[in-house]
Amino acid sequence: MVSELVPSFHQELLMQSLDNDAYRLYAIDYLGQGASWPIDCQDGMSDSEKGLCYSGNTWVEQIVDFIQTQFPAPQKLHLVGNSVGGHLCVFVAQQIPGHIATLSLLNATPVWGLNLPGWSGALPAPAIPRAIGRWAFDRMRDKTTIQLFLQNCYHNKEAFDGNLAEQIYACTTGNGGHAAFASILWSPPITLLESSDDGTEKALTFRQCLARLQCPVLLAYGADDPWCTPAIAQQILYGLPAECTAQYVELSDVGHCPNHEAPQAVATILQLFWKQREGPILVEPLEIQERWGVTRVTQKSKVPLNWIEQQVLSRQ
Repeated sequence: MVSELVPSFHQELLMQSLDNDAYRLYAIDYLGQGASWPIDCQDGMSDSEKGLCYSGNTWVEQIVDFIQTQFPAPQKLHLVGNSVGGHLCVFVAQQIPGHIATLSLLNATPVWGLNLPGWSGALPAPAIPRAIGRWAFDRMRDKTTIQLFLQNCYHNKEAFDGNLAEQIYACTTGNGGHAAFASILWSPPITLLESSDDGTEKALTFRQCLARLQCPVLLAYGADDPWCTPAIAQQILYGLPAECTAQYVELSDVGHCPNHEAPQAVATILQLFWKQREGPILVEPLEIQERWGVTRVTQKSKVPLNWIEQQVLSRQ
């Protein structure tokens, strides 16, 4: 399980809701999140930080290395990614298709990487990016800001409490956070290098990797996500190859983090998908009780894209 820019403790409710007797479950902190840091962080100046870039490419490399080390072929696993984690998982699934049984994208974002000018993102940072990164990070990790961010992420405010904000804040107090945040801001979009027959290399984008996926894919989106909306889910659905078995479900009254806001519903549909990959996992909508109330899970079909959506999709 690969989270958004929140440590792996954000997956605990989902992991507790899954059948732990039937599956071995792993949640990863990618570099710069949770407990995954260089051993001697000194605000980007230590030997282990020099040359390091907290980019999507670095995170994909880290996840691929973990999978190949822990699950040597011919073992396969079910890969689940939320938000940025879903974005990363598309590249992982394309890079090591032989290791991936299924791919589940929970409110996955189709874009990542600002690629700001003047620096590659490799530490240590120049003076101006360093100053901007410190200023922005201190405001992002302010407890009031974290609370406001969570209130926007979640459709149901009862789905999280002050403890979650405290957990997130605690992960920002180390010696590497300022430098990591600056590196993230300046890092480029992810690309996957592919060698061609003539010996040259081509950089594959998210959309190009999406169009080459070979495994069954599940899209599960909170219907009330203010950022990664159901319309974005439809665009991702259209981006998958025709031969790919793809399913899309929506969760009513759920926002950007269905893994934490509606863990019972997500666990139910994941396990249905893992067992029944080729056909529709839902014959009729399910109503599933969560801590805050009931979410309705509905399987959706492709809907025609409007002209603007078609143009956006064709240019990605």
